[in-house]
Amino acid sequence: MPIENGTKIGRYEIRSLLGVGGMGEVYLAFDTKLERNVAIKLLTRSDSKEHLLRFKQEAKAIIALNHPHILTVYEFGQHENLFFRKMFLGRSLFYSY
Repeated sequence: MPIENGTKIGRYEIRSLLGVGGMGEVYLAFDTKLERNVAIKLLTRSDSKEHLLRFKQEAKAIIALNHPHILTVYEFGQHENLFFRKMFLGRSLFYSY
């Protein structure tokens, strides 16, 4: 279920939904501390430890890669009961909203 625009997740303010996948949703968000737009992926299927472990492993694998067609992950965190990762809002995501 999409999160409403304006919802705050830590220092990030949700602006709009960018996409939905098998385990999560990606949002355009505003980083209120750095005052810039970012992409936030939220784990929405957190009904098992396996999903959380996979979400963390995916973040670690992405962090190890450096390629222009792979998003850079800058943060992995938790706010209340939501797990998220912050990614640079690159050209491919920028043109999709």
